[in-house]
Amino acid sequence: LNGGQLQKTHVAALAPCVTECARSGDAAAQAVLDKAAGHLAGYAVALCKRIGGGPVPVGMFGGVFLHDEFVREGFCQRVRRECGVTPGFPDCPPQQGAALFAFHQRKKLFHKKVDLI
Repeated sequence: LNGGQLQKTHVAALAPCVTECARSGDAAAQAVLDKAAGHLAGYAVALCKRIGGGPVPVGMFGGVFLHDEFVREGFCQRVRRECGVTPGFPDCPPQQGAALFAFHQRKKLFHKKVDLI
């Protein structure tokens, strides 16, 4: 993006300005935010497909989802279309959510094995 001259924090500091420009109708700013939403959704979609086995809960964490409706809505639309789930704001930190999901997946697997016996 910038030849390594700017740190991530410097680029991230521009986000509120880009969001404000997008809200004012700036097409270039809207395109930047749409591309960001696409990249973030791509990660979520890849994880959903890799996990498989039906709908997977997708949580949104961080300031960009809280403060930028362009990124949030673009992300949600793509995840709904590709994964069939609507992302939300979880009530727990991401690590706890992942652990709970793993526990429930393990429990399902255990019940399948019991049914086979």
